[in-house]
Amino acid sequence: MSKQQALHEQIAEKLIKALEEGTSPFQKPWTDDHTAGYQTPLNPTTGKNYRGMNALWLAMQNRDDPRWMTLKQASFNKWTVEKGSKATLINFVKTTDLVPVTDAKGEKVMGENGKPKMQTVKLDKPIITTAWVFNGEQIKGIPEWKEAYAEKQAEQKWSPVERAEQIFAASQAKLKHGGNDAFYNKTKDYIQLPKKEQFDSAAKYYATLLHEVGHNAA
Repeated sequence: MSKQQALHEQIAEKLIKALEEGTSPFQKPWTDDHTAGYQTPLNPTTGKNYRGMNALWLAMQNRDDPRWMTLKQASFNKWTVEKGSKATLINFVKTTDLVPVTDAKGEKVMGENGKPKMQTVKLDKPIITTAWVFNGEQIKGIPEWKEAYAEKQAEQKWSPVERAEQIFAASQAKLKHGGNDAFYNKTKDYIQLPKKEQFDSAAKYYATLLHEVGHNAA
């Protein structure tokens, strides 16, 4: 089983169990895009929210701080990861790569610093790769997150179904209803589910929906 499959299975299993039991793994009163509602975990070094499977998985870590970043990103900002901190695995789609610049003979071109010059090239096909990220609570020197978002933060509690609605909205996934199958169409990039009235309960509907959202990772 690949890391991607293992991560997806962990997410689906935890989501379905929580919804069936009427509990929620998403208890943090964050605000989405710094407004009232659910806030998707975000990367403070890029200013972007995590999406799809990564957003679900990071939210399920039940951290008070919604910020997540790699060790390299933290170091670039002169922040340090606390000794003994455990990183969290995420997946992302890679469309470019950094490779050495070569001359007509295929030899590496060296820069003034004595190191090979590098260039960004577009990959023929996107690939799914992994990264390890740390939460803001595990990082020293980073500004306190409540101070950063205090003015627009809204403390709200949500039921599991309400959480599911918020999480689905944050995933930005496209959804269609009809038929008797539940699946994610990777080619056309949308989720297909049976109609809501075909499910025994709202919990089962949203468990199925969030399971498919896991396939919609970005």
